[in-house]
Parts: sequence; structure tokens; C-alpha cells
Amino acid sequence: RSGTNYCRLAFSPSGKIIAVGRVNGKIELWDLSSKSMLRELSGHKKQINDLRFSPDGNLLASASHDSSARVWLPETGAEIACLTIGPGWVSRAAFAPDNSCLATAHENGAVVLWSISATNIARAAIGPPSFPPGASALEFAPDGGRLAIADNSRALTIWNVKAGKIDSQFHLPLRATWVRFADRETRLWALAAGGQMYLL
Repeated sequence: RSGTNYCRLAFSPSGKIIAVGRVNGKIELWDLSSKSMLRELSGHKKQINDLRFSPDGNLLASASHDSSARVWLPETGAEIACLTIGPGWVSRAAFAPDNSCLATAHENGAVVLWSISATNIARAAIGPPSFPPGASALEFAPDGGRLAIADNSRALTIWNVKAGKIDSQFHLPLRATWVRFADRETRLWALAAGGQMYLL
């Protein structure tokens, strides 16, 4: 399907469903085998900045310019949580590998951790000290104990979630827009603006 108002997408862990975010805040879920739209998710009022499926595929998180992150049930399209900490857009969202936690990055530089249970999603903690507005990339390590945060100052910070402190920080020549851990250690790949790739 073609169009000019699509801005974000995410594939489900099974590879069978794709979530597509639009500039008007709508989210579409598509079945890739039949190429048909399963449902539309309505709730956000402004542009979708990020979409992430939980590792088990049972949840979908969306971050928006409307000051909220929302959590959905892809199977039914139901919204189960609207997460806000005040004015300012939400730039990124990331699930922990064990589905127990969701991290969101906000315009004011805050990174917030939300605990996820079978019946509730609640604010658990503020992560690292404030960063420049709006993280450009957010990713948990495979062990779930660390969180990589790239920001607009071109810094890439590894935050130790359990210890509540910074493990390490890198300063890149360009702002990172995508990060993934290479293994269970501290090494990770970073893709920066301009197409530069770094292994740190």
C-alpha cells in the first residue's frame, strides 16, 4: 500500500503482522500473508514517532507527538494503557527482553521505566539523568539489565537499569538513529545519521 502519510513501522516477532504509524496518529495493523488490514488503532492525536512489539508479540507500544505513549493488544486492537509524564512529545519506546518493563523517552530528556504485569502497567522509575530533548534511539541489552540511549548531543549512554547508574558513555561523530547490542557484553552496533555504522 502506498501513501505519503506513513512515518513508522514495526514487524511482529512472528513476522506475520506489520504495524504502521501515520502522521495523523492512527496505527494500522496488516497481515503480511494476505496483504489485508486487520484493524486500525485510534487514540493518538498526533504523529507516531515509534512503534515496538513486545518480544512475545502480545503487546504493541506506540510513542507519539501528542505527549503520550500507549500500549495495545494487537490481537484485539484494545488500548490497555496511556502513559504520560506531562507536556512534550514521546520520541522512543522499547520493551525489556522478558516483557517485564517498557522504557519511554520524552522531550524533556527523561527516560521513564514502566513495570508491566498481567493486570497493570505502572511507572516504576525515572532512568538516567535528563538528556537533550528526545532520545533518537532506545534499546535494552539481551539480559535486560542495561539500556542503550542515544540522544541529540551525539552521545550514546549505557544505563545500568538494576544498579541505577551509567555504565559507560560514547560520543559519536554523528547522532545515532538505531542501536542494537551485539552480544550480552557491552558491545553494540550503532547506525548514525549519514549512514555511518559503528561497533562500540
